[in-house]
Amino acid sequence: MIVDLSWACAEKHLKSRFPVAIENVWSPMGLDLLREKIGNSNLINEFKFVHLKCDLNENFKRDNLRLLDNQMNERVEIVKSELEQYKWQDFVHTVDSSSKSIKETLDIILSI
Repeated sequence: MIVDLSWACAEKHLKSRFPVAIENVWSPMGLDLLREKIGNSNLINEFKFVHLKCDLNENFKRDNLRLLDNQMNERVEIVKSELEQYKWQDFVHTVDSSSKSIKETLDIILSI
């Protein structure tokens, strides 16, 4: 399961005091599973759960910057629609990164 693999890698690096970002498309159910794994350790306070979103045009622009093998193409709209229908938990911070630089987005995340 992706949650187990993600947590195993993150835990190892966190215990070595390395910063970790688990980046993927997660559902609320997946985040609950991940949070449960983290909660079973003493590292829960090390985590911020952030849902990054942006407008559709920006999604397509960013998708076109990916390597061809990693581009989602028509799936961009499908995944965006799926993510917009989710009810995110209170512990998940939503950040709209439309028209923000990477640094601006990271600054917002760090301030959470």
